[in-house]
Amino acid sequence: MKHPLLLLLTLLLPLGLAADSLRDRLAAGNRAFAEEDYERAAAAYREAAEFDPESPHALFNQGAAAYRAGDWATARDKFQAAQRRAPDAEFEAKCRFNLGNTAFRAAQNQAKPEDSLDTYRESIRHFQDARRLDPAHTRAAQNLELSRRQLQLLLEQQQQQQQQEQQQQQQQQANDQLKELAERQQQAADRNRQTPNPTPEQQQQMAQEQQQIQQDTEKLAEQHPAQEKLEEAREQQQKASEKLAEGKPDEAQPSQEKAAQALREAHEQNQQEQQKQQEQQKQQGEEPQEQQGQQESESPPQQPQQQDQPRNQSDQQAEPQEAVFKNAQDILDRERQNLKKRQIRQAEGLPPVDKNW
Repeated sequence: MKHPLLLLLTLLLPLGLAADSLRDRLAAGNRAFAEEDYERAAAAYREAAEFDPESPHALFNQGAAAYRAGDWATARDKFQAAQRRAPDAEFEAKCRFNLGNTAFRAAQNQAKPEDSLDTYRESIRHFQDARRLDPAHTRAAQNLELSRRQLQLLLEQQQQQQQQEQQQQQQQQANDQLKELAERQQQAADRNRQTPNPTPEQQQQMAQEQQQIQQDTEKLAEQHPAQEKLEEAREQQQKASEKLAEGKPDEAQPSQEKAAQALREAHEQNQQEQQKQQEQQKQQGEEPQEQQGQQESESPPQQPQQQDQPRNQSDQQAEPQEAVFKNAQDILDRERQNLKKRQIRQAEGLPPVDKNW
């Protein structure tokens, strides 16, 4: 009977030391975290994880330190690992909540706004899971609404950008058509001037060409902003067509010249208008970032702050947690559970994830 007792005592000693070391390293990390020394906090949490690689608390705290340091990829990995090892629904809800915060921050830091859509959707899913696991989690509900607003704002911006690009494309197309019409009209005037005594066939060709230019101008006038100059061009084209129909090409030529000049001026006006709109759109494209930051700063953080200080919703719940072992029996029970897990995984051909103390 002495041997089992001796075995139990030798087991209790390293387990107690390991538990104390785990608690000490977590406490050291928490102190560094409170001092905003996240690099030192992360190092302490990594040391804590060496004592218990399966500890969800150590993983959670590593994620919190990475989150505060702006390392979203590491924070996401650690929170996911902690979530997979969550001892209960309340702890898993906290992991899901922090995963939502991490995705939200990552979305804000995407180089291209369109790349943020899926990341905002990911944050929404995590906040929804947090609420499902813990219906009383009010901060998850607040952040869920914030993420939805940010996603909706981004979708509206994307739609507006697409509409602007389509409008610019149409305007550029109209601008190119204007330039082409001015060139065709000038060429018609030049041919008329270079043919002082046209044959009946040449006169007919001139008349047909002028009518086609006039029709194309009328089509463009329906959608073009430079209406005044286009109307002037159409009036001169009409005069030129009438003179050509009367067999008086020499009298049509001045009207053709004036029509070509009006089309060139319409083209210049269109270019100026297009540049002006592009500058306005560029300025408008900078505004959503300011709106986004303002919306985020409306909500309070979990970290205690003075009431008159600005608060930030997405920092909520990114708090370290400390694993607490009440007594030696808790340590033994935990070690038995870990040992059973190792035996199951080894039987399945998987590498061990923990060690005997």
